[in-house]
Amino acid sequence: MHSQMHSQMTPGPPPVGPPQTPALAMSKSRKFTIQCGRTVFENSDFEDYRKDYAAHWSLILPCLQELELVLSQFAIPVAIVDGENLVRLALKYKMNNRPTVAELVDCCTNQVSILTLMQTPGQIYKGPQGYDFAAAKIQATFRMYLDRSKIYWCIDRASKLPVLLL
Repeated sequence: MHSQMHSQMTPGPPPVGPPQTPALAMSKSRKFTIQCGRTVFENSDFEDYRKDYAAHWSLILPCLQELELVLSQFAIPVAIVDGENLVRLALKYKMNNRPTVAELVDCCTNQVSILTLMQTPGQIYKGPQGYDFAAAKIQATFRMYLDRSKIYWCIDRASKLPVLLL
């Protein structure tokens, strides 16, 4: 009898609404895709996202463009962007500063695969400016070689000079 009274007094779990279907759960997600450094605008998810955050779009757009630039530089084929995280990042900076690459990648749900690709040696040379980056790297390496050769030549010449005694 006492256990029945106790069970009537303790509140049970709150009532749960109807189960969500996958389509309903997806409509609430604020995720959209960036392929080859370009946002897929033709997607209904992106259109809904843009409509929902129209008031903040002037803050979101520079962050989105910066993310597109980073993803295209490293030739990342697909990135899935969490729109909520992108909004938080945009509101954090409010066009005062530029977000870091790490903060931009944190806005993506597949950040592990993105970071793996970004850390692959030579990945930056696969992007649209890859030839320019490669040429700059080759020139910088060659200039370093020339400068070091001059320094070693001067050190070698100095060691062969007679010491002057006063």
